[in-house]
Amino acid sequence: MGKGTVVSGGTGGYYSISVQLDAAAIAARIVDLQARLVDLQSKITDAESTLDDLEDDLKKVLNEQDALIDAFAADSTADNLKAITEKSKEVAAAAAQVGLQRSAVAALVAEEASVRKEITRLSAAP
Repeated sequence: MGKGTVVSGGTGGYYSISVQLDAAAIAARIVDLQARLVDLQSKITDAESTLDDLEDDLKKVLNEQDALIDAFAADSTADNLKAITEKSKEVAAAAAQVGLQRSAVAALVAEEASVRKEITRLSAAP
């Protein structure tokens, strides 16, 4: 995106340099980053929608588990206990999916922030 030329110096390890920036390369990089930003925003929207759906699924299985626990409290049979155990496995799986999706959303948001920062940095180049 540019190069530097030593203008003078060298004594004591100190140099004066002249920086020549390649404005066309910087502009092209900004365009690429803006396209990536648009792509990331779409992916974030989709990932957040998926997260909402997974959280709804988790709430549903938690409510089903609560109902099974109530049924067990009213009638402590082995079948009711088995149903709670099976539903607990569903709850754990649903919670794991929510956790994974939250991580995916966070990764996309972090990348978005990084791209925005790079666009800002390049846009401020003299």
